[in-house]
Amino acid sequence: MKRIGIDIGTSSICGVTCDEGGHMQRSLTRANDAAIEGTPSWAFRQDAERILDIVEV
Repeated sequence: MKRIGIDIGTSSICGVTCDEGGHMQRSLTRANDAAIEGTPSWAFRQDAERILDIVEV
C-alpha cells in the first residue's frame, strides 16, 4: 500500500509519497497563498477550498 503525507503550513504545503516499504518516492512543495485577509493579527485563517486547489494540481 502506498502512503501519502501532506503538511499544510502557513507559507507552504508539502507532500510526500512512499512505497510499500516506506521509501520516499517523490516530494513536492508548493507556496500556500490560502490566507484569508482581514483576520486579526494573532489569527491565521486559511481558505480550505484554496488549499484543496493547491493540493490537487
